[in-house]
Amino acid sequence: HPHKAGIRAEISVNELDFDPAPYDANKNDDKLTGTIVDGSLCAEYVGDDTTFVQRCPSERCLLTGRNATDDGSKLEACCAWDTPVVMNGDGDDDGDSVPQHREERIVIPTLF
Repeated sequence: HPHKAGIRAEISVNELDFDPAPYDANKNDDKLTGTIVDGSLCAEYVGDDTTFVQRCPSERCLLTGRNATDDGSKLEACCAWDTPVVMNGDGDDDGDSVPQHREERIVIPTLF
């Protein structure tokens, strides 16, 4: 990988709109899309547009449904990949943004 892929951001719940519940896409999607210049909260969390665009080429983040803080004041958001990125579970440090000791195995149920 020429650059590390993926980002994780912590977004203040006060920055987003949840009325109507559960999520107001018309208001929130713009806050999770683009670069710092565009007002992206994810890019602001990373701190500079060059790093953000290298690690999140889609320039889009999605809320994961996880609280990023114990008190629920911040939500976790991650890059929404629209470009091919290897996401295998080989157990190696594969260059992603998650340190090896923090990686989790997940199972995604699928029905064919």
